[in-house]
Amino acid sequence: MRSTIIAFLAVSTALLGASYLYIGRRLFSYGWPQNRALGYAALLVPFLLALMLPLLFVLRSRNPVHAPPDWAFFLVFVSMSFLSCLLTVVVARDLAALLPNLAARAIPSWTNAWSPCLYSASVAKALPVLALLLTGWGWLEAHRTPLLRTVEVPVASLPSSFDGYRVALMSDLHIGPMVGPDFVRRMVREVNDAQPNLVALPGDLADGLPDALQAATSPLSEIAAPDGRFYTTGNHEYYWNAAGWIAQMRALGWTPLINGHRVIRRGTDALVVAGVTDPTAFRMAPGDGPDFIKALKGAPENAPVLWLSHQPAAAREASHLSPGLMVAGHTHGGQCIPWNLVIHLFQRYVRGLYSFEGGRFHLYVTPGTGYWGPPNRLGVRNEITLLVLKRQN
Repeated sequence: MRSTIIAFLAVSTALLGASYLYIGRRLFSYGWPQNRALGYAALLVPFLLALMLPLLFVLRSRNPVHAPPDWAFFLVFVSMSFLSCLLTVVVARDLAALLPNLAARAIPSWTNAWSPCLYSASVAKALPVLALLLTGWGWLEAHRTPLLRTVEVPVASLPSSFDGYRVALMSDLHIGPMVGPDFVRRMVREVNDAQPNLVALPGDLADGLPDALQAATSPLSEIAAPDGRFYTTGNHEYYWNAAGWIAQMRALGWTPLINGHRVIRRGTDALVVAGVTDPTAFRMAPGDGPDFIKALKGAPENAPVLWLSHQPAAAREASHLSPGLMVAGHTHGGQCIPWNLVIHLFQRYVRGLYSFEGGRFHLYVTPGTGYWGPPNRLGVRNEITLLVLKRQN
């Protein structure tokens, strides 16, 4: 845990420092404000608040009785959202001026009136205001009731008795200081209205200790699914007592699949539901790392498998073992602009449906039901996915 926090702090400090210098230079070099030192001082406030995030999480994990209040997390996360929006609009302004600048250099006769207009005191004043408006809009989008999206998925070897089988998928709820019980209750109503046969939650349930978030997570017990509610761990569980969260979900009537499986039957037909843990367990819970062979031990042969895995990269290994479908999260689809574009540089499977082994195996990556960090969902709607399994010809 300590090494994770140190690494996170080092990387985040370097990124925030570079962003601070870039934004300050691009905002305060065009005659506004007259006192540039005052501008840099004001800009420093949200950056310092953002740097407090690791400290707040350490205090909450070490002393839950006297943990930092939720409003402290609110200030930090809203500051992160504002900085993300401010960086976006500043970069967008620079990109909008780039092509005319290049054209003016390439063609001496080109009259470039557009770029000087963008680099003016008036535009410099407007950019922070625009960032504030986007921050508010992002907040509203992040706290909307998740969209119910229906997706039909062809499943190889699916018995006819399971044709049309309905799986409600939630992931990355991140229940905690920002995602509270009201959001969870609205999400539960949305799931129940979909009338699924089975519910899957592949990790990142919460950010906090189980006892402290018992009231916020208790509505999860009200989700109705005749064939069961299944859960496996994400990376964030291992930051907040994974064993405690597994026990909490079991007490709420969910079935944790910790490198294990259950069999759903329709007469003689079978659908295997299997789950593997997050790779973070290799480092933070030795002996509990993802084990696909162990998860399928004793499962009916040749039956299709519905896999739960927090990280979508696990599909490459699972696709060699059985026909079926994996549901995953973790990426948040990038969560908001512009990170929904940048994330493709780091994640191969970001959101939506992917096919493996010539269609023998599929992966569905949800953009997430809640959010983490900046309360912002601009450009990436949070969702509950209703996966309808269809026989594959």
